[in-house]
Amino acid sequence: MPLVCVWLHIATGKDAVVRLSHMTGEVVSVQVYGGKMRTGSLLANSKFVDRKTGVEYPTLYFVDEKYSIHSFPEGDTVASLPEDAKVYFHEVDTATGEVRGYSVSTAGAVPAWSIRLQSEAGEKIVATSIGQQSPASYITKDNIRTLVNKTSNKNELHTKYINPNAIFIVTHVAENATSPNTPHRRQGGYLVLYLVDGVTGAILSSMVQTNAQPPVQVTAVENMFVYHFVNTKRVRYQLGVWELFDDLDRYRGLTAESTTPLSYVAKSLTGRGSHVTSAFVQPPPQVNALAFTFPSALKGLTSTVSLGGIQTKHLVAALSSDEIVAIDLLKHIQAGVSTMSWMPTQTLTHNRTVLGVTDVRSFPTKLESTSLLAAFGTDLFFSRVCPTKAFDMIGDDFGYSMLILTVCGVCLICFVVYYFNQRKKLNQSWQ
Repeated sequence: MPLVCVWLHIATGKDAVVRLSHMTGEVVSVQVYGGKMRTGSLLANSKFVDRKTGVEYPTLYFVDEKYSIHSFPEGDTVASLPEDAKVYFHEVDTATGEVRGYSVSTAGAVPAWSIRLQSEAGEKIVATSIGQQSPASYITKDNIRTLVNKTSNKNELHTKYINPNAIFIVTHVAENATSPNTPHRRQGGYLVLYLVDGVTGAILSSMVQTNAQPPVQVTAVENMFVYHFVNTKRVRYQLGVWELFDDLDRYRGLTAESTTPLSYVAKSLTGRGSHVTSAFVQPPPQVNALAFTFPSALKGLTSTVSLGGIQTKHLVAALSSDEIVAIDLLKHIQAGVSTMSWMPTQTLTHNRTVLGVTDVRSFPTKLESTSLLAAFGTDLFFSRVCPTKAFDMIGDDFGYSMLILTVCGVCLICFVVYYFNQRKKLNQSWQ
């Protein structure tokens, strides 16, 4: 029986986790905690086995207001968190513009850093996203296998910047306002984009998106952060993309022909291409900023996820028309087009709509080719998504009878050949 948990806030000032049956909705167990849990502190770094069913589930960790660690199910699971485990989470206070980071261990959560992005001039935090999709990443840790990305220049290869603790923050500055980060006055509202390291709190990169205003939708797709906004100058919706690469200058000029073993041996002998790196100082990523014209407003934005990272990630958008579409983002980037478009077959809701959709989430399955998609609102929508088709499943029209006949025929032929071969050897022995 799969584990379904609901995190509830009780009026008495306590929180509870209710475990439900995914088939009948029956309440399996209820665990009440003595206080309130901090927002964004759902962690999963170990697993427990259900004694009744024998099924393995991830252990859920919570951090309360006193920064103490709690677990679900309750018991010795907190001790299973390794002492050297490096677990981090952050909180965003939109009222004050403060972003706080915490490190988690068996002793509890300890404040690690704090930065303030909001000023009195009107800069406000409007959207945030973490390096791996939330909240699914707390449970599955979306793996990424391909560490080389081929950009629009097909002869040039770049290494992806993979940082699960990266935080993408978008702030909005009102018209004719200034901020300490952008002291010069700009006409019209604009967005300020920050890339923050969730471990140290350092601002890795920042950029100003002029002539832009909320509403803003943000999500992470592998080494990319995608944000949707309104362009006030051209009066249209746009989709911005931040591609993050690890030390782009170091890999500049790297081609498919120069990555062979012989090329590495030649470079080591000649001293070309040598570089100095440090394990204690991580260089900031190189950002490749792109922008696409988007034909619609959005109510939600996410991407497909998988356990192994083999599946090609698709961008899933909940349109203002209450439709859900899946877009191959990497295909648009490599094609170098300026407008984001999709085929009618990429509309996941087909000819139906999800009334009053407010959010859309994606979750992985044991099948690498398949992701589960859920949209929430007045209506509920649930579907399976196969961005790279069902490469690990047999189709419904598969000829099982022909396969059985073929296997039986091969076995029969092998038996006949073996019989005549043994008979031939026997006859040769009597001669």
